Amino acid sequence: WPVPDSSGEAILFRQQGDQVHYLSSLRYRPEPALTLHYPVTHPTLLAAQYLRLAERGMPQVLYGQDYRGSEVFGVVYPVMNTDWYLLAKIDKAELYQATFKESVWIGLIGLLVLFVTNAGIILLRQHTRLQMAEQLQHSQSQRLEALQLLSAIADSSEDAIFAKNKEGRYILFNRAASQFVGKPVDEVLGQDDLTLFPPQQAQMLMASGRQVIERNRVQTEEEYLTLPDGEHVFLATKGPLQDSEGQVIGIFGISRDITDFKRAEADLREREGLFRALVEQSLAGIYIIQQGRLCYINPCFARLFGYDTPGALIAVGQLHALAAPKDSTRVAELVHACEQDARDIHTRFSALHQHGESLEVELYGRRVDYLGQPAIIGILLDVTEREQVEQALTRQASELRQQNHELERFNKVMVDRELAMLALKHQINGLSRQLGVPPPYPQAPMPPEDLP
Repeated sequence: WPVPDSSGEAILFRQQGDQVHYLSSLRYRPEPALTLHYPVTHPTLLAAQYLRLAERGMPQVLYGQDYRGSEVFGVVYPVMNTDWYLLAKIDKAELYQATFKESVWIGLIGLLVLFVTNAGIILLRQHTRLQMAEQLQHSQSQRLEALQLLSAIADSSEDAIFAKNKEGRYILFNRAASQFVGKPVDEVLGQDDLTLFPPQQAQMLMASGRQVIERNRVQTEEEYLTLPDGEHVFLATKGPLQDSEGQVIGIFGISRDITDFKRAEADLREREGLFRALVEQSLAGIYIIQQGRLCYINPCFARLFGYDTPGALIAVGQLHALAAPKDSTRVAELVHACEQDARDIHTRFSALHQHGESLEVELYGRRVDYLGQPAIIGILLDVTEREQVEQALTRQASELRQQNHELERFNKVMVDRELAMLALKHQINGLSRQLGVPPPYPQAPMPPEDLP
């Protein structure tokens, strides 16, 4: 028998006729060998069961009873070259007892394994929960840092930053917004616009917030609000405030005070209108040249050349194209020198009217920066009448000089004659005194010898 046991037994047996004969000594019977036999037809005897099998040459595992009538398990092996068979058996009770012990041990080990597994699962869950708690704490710490950073950014901004819930009550109100309305943040949180602004303006702001929620998109608009220090204009950008699931829970907004900008814009528009009125209604032609071409002219400039609108004349392109052929090259060179070398332009030239008439114009120009590029800005004056007047005055001056010359010559002749007559009178008076006759002419002094 391979291992120690209490009921195991190896028995030799064979078939003799219709009997099963046991050849070896038996463990539980004192009779000598070859004395015990049972019929082959015994229904539960292991040896009889084996002998009744059709294939007895192969080892067989059987279950039944032994010679004692005890329930056993056994294995039968044929002995080679003989008609003997070897039966190895063990009691069912002993086998089950060992199996029970092993089952108990297996059960205990299973319970231990189950306990260890449950303990491991519990420890794993606790470890997982600990990790989740640490991650949650880390996430909360990061969120807290982000909120603190967001709060610091919001409070350091000069723009009003706020948020409202779906009922229109403030849930965020930064320092700048608090300064605008003149109320501390604690008094504003949880309140709506009716506590901060006049009723009409508050209704406008609340309607704007509802519109943002309904449309679920960002919108920007100007808002005119009455604050403790007066009227202000804000450029407000508002958008839907969403939770982690994408549901709209309110609105956020950023409002920038553009009051000074709007005032400056109004002043600029007023100045621009005044400047435009001066330019458009000026009696002098005003022009801007950039890259050698006319890019702006006022109405007077166009009228000087017989055009109804500036657009009709500006298509000509270049200023020297308006000059007479004799002056065209000179005007082009002056414009080029002004653009390249910043030489001011001051010249006169002959120009051609749209209908072929000749004009005399006076041109002034200076280089400036216009839209980031060098340009020439200047004026053009129609001096045709002045030129005609100057020419007339020149002619009159020439005629006057000629007349004065003739008058001077006539005066010289008359003076010479008077001097000759005076000398003759002195001679007659002298002769009269020599003859003892009174002088016929009043005595007058003779002019100096060097008198012309």
